[in-house]
Amino acid sequence: DDVESRGLGDVYKRQYLNQGKYLGNQIISQDWILKSTKTYYNSYNNIGGYAYQWWTSEIKVSDDKIIAFYFALGYMGQYICVVPDLKMTIAIVSRLDNTLYLLDIIKKFIIQINQQ
Repeated sequence: DDVESRGLGDVYKRQYLNQGKYLGNQIISQDWILKSTKTYYNSYNNIGGYAYQWWTSEIKVSDDKIIAFYFALGYMGQYICVVPDLKMTIAIVSRLDNTLYLLDIIKKFIIQINQQ
Protein backbone atom coordinates (compact mmCIF):
# COMPACT_ATOMS: atom_id res chain seq x y z
CA ASP A 1 0.00 0.00 0.00
CA ASP A 2 1.10 3.53 -0.70
CA VAL A 3 1.74 5.87 2.17
CA GLU A 4 -0.56 8.87 2.39
CA SER A 5 1.04 12.26 2.98
CA ARG A 6 -1.77 13.35 5.30
CA GLY A 7 -1.01 10.50 7.70
CA LEU A 8 2.72 11.16 7.69
CA GLY A 9 2.32 14.86 8.35
CA ASP A 10 -0.19 14.33 11.12
CA VAL A 11 1.98 11.86 13.03
CA TYR A 12 5.07 14.03 12.91
CA LYS A 13 3.20 17.22 13.59
CA ARG A 14 1.84 15.79 16.78
CA GLN A 15 5.05 14.06 17.81
CA TYR A 16 7.77 16.53 16.84
CA LEU A 17 6.08 19.93 16.76
CA ASN A 18 4.57 19.26 20.16
CA GLN A 19 7.92 18.20 21.65
CA GLY A 20 6.91 14.54 21.86
CA LYS A 21 3.41 15.02 23.24
CA TYR A 22 0.33 13.42 21.75
CA LEU A 23 -3.12 14.21 23.15
CA GLY A 24 -1.48 15.59 26.29
CA ASN A 25 0.68 12.51 26.91
CA GLN A 26 4.47 12.49 26.57
CA ILE A 27 5.04 9.75 23.96
CA ILE A 28 8.62 10.65 23.00
CA SER A 29 10.88 12.39 25.50
CA GLN A 30 11.49 16.05 24.82
CA ASP A 31 15.20 15.37 25.30
CA TRP A 32 15.12 12.82 22.46
CA ILE A 33 13.31 15.27 20.17
CA LEU A 34 16.05 17.84 20.74
CA LYS A 35 18.92 15.34 20.39
CA SER A 36 17.51 13.62 17.33
CA THR A 37 17.10 16.86 15.38
CA LYS A 38 20.44 18.48 16.25
CA THR A 39 23.06 18.52 13.49
CA TYR A 40 25.91 16.12 14.21
CA TYR A 41 27.48 15.85 10.76
CA ASN A 42 27.76 18.40 8.00
CA SER A 43 26.86 16.78 4.73
CA TYR A 44 26.17 18.02 1.23
CA ASN A 45 25.95 21.80 0.83
CA ASN A 46 22.65 21.62 -1.01
CA ILE A 47 21.06 19.44 1.69
CA GLY A 48 22.50 20.53 5.03
CA GLY A 49 23.52 18.42 8.01
CA TYR A 50 22.57 15.09 9.44
CA ALA A 51 21.17 14.18 12.85
CA TYR A 52 19.61 10.92 14.08
CA GLN A 53 17.76 9.82 10.92
CA TRP A 54 16.89 13.46 10.16
CA TRP A 55 18.50 15.81 7.68
CA THR A 56 18.88 19.32 9.09
CA SER A 57 18.95 22.56 7.20
CA GLU A 58 18.25 26.24 7.40
CA ILE A 59 17.24 28.87 4.96
CA LYS A 60 17.79 32.61 4.95
CA VAL A 61 14.38 34.18 4.44
CA SER A 62 15.48 37.79 4.90
CA ASP A 63 18.61 39.75 5.79
CA ASP A 64 17.99 39.23 9.50
CA LYS A 65 16.02 35.98 9.67
CA ILE A 66 17.04 32.36 9.27
CA ILE A 67 14.53 29.52 9.55
CA ALA A 68 15.82 26.13 10.67
CA PHE A 69 14.04 22.95 9.66
CA TYR A 70 14.63 19.23 9.59
CA PHE A 71 13.34 16.51 7.33
CA ALA A 72 13.24 12.83 6.60
CA LEU A 73 13.93 11.92 3.00
CA GLY A 74 12.82 8.58 1.64
CA TYR A 75 13.06 6.69 -1.59
CA MET A 76 11.88 8.60 -4.69
CA GLY A 77 11.02 11.80 -2.87
CA GLN A 78 9.09 10.84 0.23
CA TYR A 79 9.50 13.83 2.55
CA ILE A 80 8.49 14.68 6.05
CA CYS A 81 9.62 18.20 6.84
CA VAL A 82 9.23 19.91 10.22
CA VAL A 83 9.59 23.68 10.52
CA PRO A 84 9.31 24.41 14.27
CA ASP A 85 9.51 28.23 14.02
CA LEU A 86 6.49 28.23 11.73
CA LYS A 87 4.70 25.41 13.61
CA MET A 88 4.42 23.66 10.27
CA THR A 89 4.93 20.22 8.83
CA ILE A 90 5.15 19.33 5.17
CA ALA A 91 4.62 15.81 3.92
CA ILE A 92 5.21 14.85 0.30
CA VAL A 93 4.67 11.49 -1.33
CA SER A 94 6.11 11.29 -4.84
CA ARG A 95 7.70 9.01 -7.36
CA LEU A 96 10.44 11.33 -8.61
CA ASP A 97 13.98 10.32 -9.42
CA ASN A 98 15.31 13.82 -8.64
CA THR A 99 14.43 14.04 -4.95
CA LEU A 100 16.43 17.24 -4.41
CA TYR A 101 14.03 19.05 -6.73
CA LEU A 102 11.38 18.69 -4.01
CA LEU A 103 13.75 20.07 -1.38
CA ASP A 104 14.17 23.19 -3.51
CA ILE A 105 10.38 23.53 -3.69
CA ILE A 106 10.12 23.19 0.10
CA LYS A 107 12.74 25.91 0.60
CA LYS A 108 10.98 28.24 -1.85
CA PHE A 109 7.69 27.61 -0.05
CA ILE A 110 9.22 28.52 3.32
CA ILE A 111 10.64 31.74 1.85
CA GLN A 112 7.29 32.62 0.26
CA ILE A 113 5.38 32.07 3.51
CA ASN A 114 7.75 34.43 5.31
CA GLN A 115 7.24 37.17 2.75
CA GLN A 116 3.48 37.33 3.29
